[in-house]
Amino acid sequence: AIGTLADVVPLVGENRVIAACGLEGLSAGPHAAGIEALLEGSGLLGRALDSFHVSFLVAPRLNAAGRMSSPEIALELLLLRGRDEGIRTRARDLARQLSDENTRRQEHEAAIFADARRVVEQDPHVGAQNILVVAGDGWHRGVIGIVASKLVEAYGKPAVVLSIENGIARGSGRIIPAFDLLACLESAADVFTAFGGHKQAAGMTVEAVRLDELRRRLAAYANDRLDPSDFVPRLRIDAPLGLHEISSG
Repeated sequence: AIGTLADVVPLVGENRVIAACGLEGLSAGPHAAGIEALLEGSGLLGRALDSFHVSFLVAPRLNAAGRMSSPEIALELLLLRGRDEGIRTRARDLARQLSDENTRRQEHEAAIFADARRVVEQDPHVGAQNILVVAGDGWHRGVIGIVASKLVEAYGKPAVVLSIENGIARGSGRIIPAFDLLACLESAADVFTAFGGHKQAAGMTVEAVRLDELRRRLAAYANDRLDPSDFVPRLRIDAPLGLHEISSG
């Protein structure tokens, strides 16, 4: 991997063995009714699976349930046992729900990301800062963390995205390697109703009327600690690869 979730859970040692055995089992089968329906709905049933298939086709469907509605949809699917037609029909229905929820997640994510980019690019009070703080009315809270990550990728700056509902803004933040998000939030602790997390990611709640104050406080902290060199993208390379080592597989 070149800069993936392996940064959080490194695929080395026993983690790599567990992942390899899991991929082998998913590829070979036999599967419980729920897993079979999930793979079938992802277009992967009977195929040799790798980390790409799980990361970008299977896992997003399972995650979409918790982001968009209820994680119980995914839980029930994974716990289904038996091979009779009633069980398999229920599994297919649940897998279809997960696919629909994932499609809905993608639509919300794309729309919010487009709105957030417009704010960043049109409002200098947002885009000119070393941390991007954007908020919108009714943005779906299940995807704002993903949008924050996409803003980090797009602009190379830490980002906080907040959804405003009934006068309360709830948000999620992501960072670049040179920045400590939790320390940044702690510098404005008195502004929040609640906040928590760690250096790389955090969540927060704040009264909507204090969003401008929050933006100023977080920007002051980030502007004082980051310089242009921190925004240069860095590519982590696991190992050199010679041309003779590249295969079509």
